[in-house]
Amino acid sequence: MAGGGGGPAVPKRKAAASDDDEIPARETVPVDDEIDFTPMVDIVFLLLIFFMVGTKITRSPKVELPESYNGKNVVEKEFVIVALRKAGEDAADVLRMDGTSFSTDIEQQEAEIAEYIEKELSSERNQVLVKAAGDVRYGEVERVRQAIAGVLEDGQSVHIAVR
Repeated sequence: MAGGGGGPAVPKRKAAASDDDEIPARETVPVDDEIDFTPMVDIVFLLLIFFMVGTKITRSPKVELPESYNGKNVVEKEFVIVALRKAGEDAADVLRMDGTSFSTDIEQQEAEIAEYIEKELSSERNQVLVKAAGDVRYGEVERVRQAIAGVLEDGQSVHIAVR
């Protein structure tokens, strides 16, 4: 072993040829510009399932309405009156001024209410008063109010009274 040292022999490199002066370019890895939404969709579905299973669905809660101290007195002769009283767990009986009931079928009832209001509105009666018993659900009162509001013209209004 000439040259001293007792280590292993290192092979000698060949001298670079004149056309081999450039370093070969690395292979380029294609860049994926799109984001993979699959994990995010999985998380969304897991959250959806979690809240569906963990949520207790109830009907609209019974709301205790406070007594009104600022209301004004009304003259019933100036109003077309529609009364509501509790008829069942979720239903309300809707009555005309003379005490007769409208139909119990909701779609037919709304049509009858609209027809009744159109017929009863006049120059002396241009407002509607919905008188609801205290135990009638708000959803029923709102449904009747919307049926009435669909018929009203400018200058006519709906008032709601709760006993």
